Amino acid sequence: MHTNEKVIRDFYRAFGKRDCRTMQDAYHSDVIFCDPVFKDLNAREVKALWEMLVTRATDLEISCADVHGDDSQGRCRWEAHYTFSVPDGKFTM
Repeated sequence: MHTNEKVIRDFYRAFGKRDCRTMQDAYHSDVIFCDPVFKDLNAREVKALWEMLVTRATDLEISCADVHGDDSQGRCRWEAHYTFSVPDGKFTM
């Protein structure tokens, strides 16, 4: 198994176990993260995001399939099902 494939598998396995430390350790120190909800997060913010999600989600379910990795990239198809809520209605990092 290629190293990039292993990183992906380990990351999503940790996500399913709510192991934010392993998830955080998978990221490069210069990472920039962007998805439809969280825009242009830096490394500190990405790590805070995963910690917040795995510690607050009470109904977290993760699936990961079609994992591939080579010398230049890695990819997979994944789904997360959980209820996202913020106690005071505000989210800050």
